[in-house]
Amino acid sequence: MGWMLFALFLGVCIGSLTGLIPGFHVNNVALIALSLSPVAVGIGIPLDAVAGIIVACGTVHTFL
Repeated sequence: MGWMLFALFLGVCIGSLTGLIPGFHVNNVALIALSLSPVAVGIGIPLDAVAGIIVACGTVHTFL
């Protein structure tokens, strides 16, 4: 539960940045997040949290 709330907050923040900065698309963030997911799992962050970041980022980017 704690990881998902953190992922939601982080995804909203990153999605706000990608929505407001021209040329910085949510797909770039998703690619970076997926490529760093083995590192995240290695330090103890579950894959559900990485997926939550990507989903929250994409949703907020759509509206901004």
